[in-house]
Formats: sequence, C-alpha cells, structure tokens
Amino acid sequence: MLKAVLFDLDGTLVDSIGDLADSGNFALRQAGLPTFTDEEFAQRVGNGIDVLINKLIPDQSYFDRVKRDFNTYYDEHCCVRTKAYSGMKELVLFLKAHGIRCGVVSNKPNAFTHKVVQTLYGKDTFDLISGQRDGVPRKPDPFLVNEMLQRLDVTKGEAYFVGDSEVDVQTAQNAGLTVLGVSYGYRDRSVLEQQKADYIFDTPAELEKFFENILTNTQNRG
Repeated sequence: MLKAVLFDLDGTLVDSIGDLADSGNFALRQAGLPTFTDEEFAQRVGNGIDVLINKLIPDQSYFDRVKRDFNTYYDEHCCVRTKAYSGMKELVLFLKAHGIRCGVVSNKPNAFTHKVVQTLYGKDTFDLISGQRDGVPRKPDPFLVNEMLQRLDVTKGEAYFVGDSEVDVQTAQNAGLTVLGVSYGYRDRSVLEQQKADYIFDTPAELEKFFENILTNTQNRG
C-alpha cells in the first residue's frame, strides 16, 4: 500500500538550471575562467555543488574560490529564474489530500534545498525536506532516503521515489524503492531506460494519472 512519495528536487520538482548557471558563471568570471550555457550546466548537475564545480574548473586550484563565490551568489539568487514545473505542486497537493506523505531528497546543500522548496512550494507542502549535509553521503548512496523513510515511519515497500536522472534511479535502486523516472527534467528518456527505471513519465500529468490509478484501485479494494 502506498504511504509515501519521495521526490528529487532539481529537474523533478523545479527547473533550476537558470539560477545554477548564473551563479556558476558569476563565480567563473570572478576567477577569470570560461563560462557555460544553461544546457551545458544541465548536463553537469545531479551530484551536488562540489561535483558541479569540479566539472566547471580546469583544476583544483580554483575550487575554493569558485565554490565560495558560487554559494554567495546563489544564496541571493536561487529563486530568480527557478520555477516549479507546471502541474507538480498540484500533484503533491493531490497526494497529500489522499493521505500520502511527501518528502524531498536532494544533493543540493540542505539550506538551499529548504529555501527553494519553501519559496516555490510553500512551507508546509512537504512533510520532510532533506538536502546535502556535511558528513552525510550524497545520492546515489541511500542514506538520505533510508533516513527519511525511518522518520516518516514508512517501509521500503510503501514508498516510491521520483527523479529525473541516473543518480535518482540509482538512489532508489540502492534503497530498494520503486523508481519513477521523469523525462521532462535534465536527462533524456534513454538515460532513464538505460538505468532501468521501473516507470518513465514524460509529463507531470502522466505522473499524476499514475498515482490516481494507484489510489483509486486501493480505495476500491478497501
């Protein structure tokens, strides 16, 4: 029986590439380095800020400076171009109305994760929000997912994970959850197919219909 749905953030709940690119390019310009397009940033995100920065700089001598400038800029501009994907807030509210607990599990730093989610989805929409924290393994390690399931008092068989990237598919598989891949984010459907996502949806509307069918069947059996 479905009791909880955990969501990735970037590329799943929100399109954040514009602000990530603006922040990254600001930091790169400050260091006198070449900049990248939004599309080039989209192919580099998913594993957290540290990994993103390492994919932007020519060597480690730039890392500390670029990360510092990135974080400073992003803290003030994380919700300028970032938007919730159309239909996703309605989907989460639909799940909540049916008693399904909803959480966010992201590799974005915890403070930024909370700020983006609460700004675009409201402070009380999700039951739990968990971003990257110092000393805690990032996705695809299942630590954050397992931690959230424990806090929600939900078993692996009672939860689904929704995400747009290979990192999300691997995270769900490592945690033993059914994974729902979404191809409207930062990865093509072929990537999700290659990673063997259990289901793949091209639009939020398709995803909501999937949950409607599950919940309707559950109610009918009851």
